[in-house]
Amino acid sequence: MVSFVKVAEGNVASMRNCSYDWAMKFTGRVLFLLAFSLPSLAQIVLPLVQRNDALIWEPPLLLKFTDDSFSHPSVPKEMVASLLLSDSRILLEETQMEIIQSKFGGEPGARGDASESLRWLCLHGADDAGRWVLWLESGEMDGPYSGEFQWQRVSNSASFDPRCAAQPANTKIVLPINVKLGISQEEVLKVLGKPTWEKANVLLYEHQHDEKIQGELFTSFNTVIIALRGGVVEAIDVMKTTSN
Repeated sequence: MVSFVKVAEGNVASMRNCSYDWAMKFTGRVLFLLAFSLPSLAQIVLPLVQRNDALIWEPPLLLKFTDDSFSHPSVPKEMVASLLLSDSRILLEETQMEIIQSKFGGEPGARGDASESLRWLCLHGADDAGRWVLWLESGEMDGPYSGEFQWQRVSNSASFDPRCAAQPANTKIVLPINVKLGISQEEVLKVLGKPTWEKANVLLYEHQHDEKIQGELFTSFNTVIIALRGGVVEAIDVMKTTSN
């Protein structure tokens, strides 16, 4: 197994030594999954992957903020800070996007600027249950590292932009908790317990803790959002961010 790690702890500390607009980033993730799970909201927020006239390439674009505020973090322990992709472990906030690209291919995408800037790599593959797409993402405050990912089931007829790299047939995605696409809501609740917040077919889990990096106090957030369709996990969105 290969683990991709950051070059130096000091680089991370200096990179994050400013305020981080976590709420905007977090709210955007929830709105994508609400649109994905609730057809009635499709006219408000429309994920790119649901369009029949477009190739899958960008992470879902959010058009409008409409939802209410969310509860205080309630999960006592950090949930997902990494994922295993094939034989390589990707550590959120520690694995550089360039290293991921050199291993798995694809072309980097980018949109927005300032606090709304986003870079990503798009990968796609298939397992016994069907096809999937994985976006490894890096926001403004993630620097050269990946701080989040979206993993979603797509239809067997889905078409991908050539910049979205196809992965070998034996490629597997494994999370450090027993949650994956295709499991039931009951299985999610057994693993993660009561959600911090839920609405219709969306379960949101949020963790927060303080930690010291090179003697400085930082706050770390870890968010896991589960979108269900027919009581089955259809999408998983994970974000980890550390700021002071």
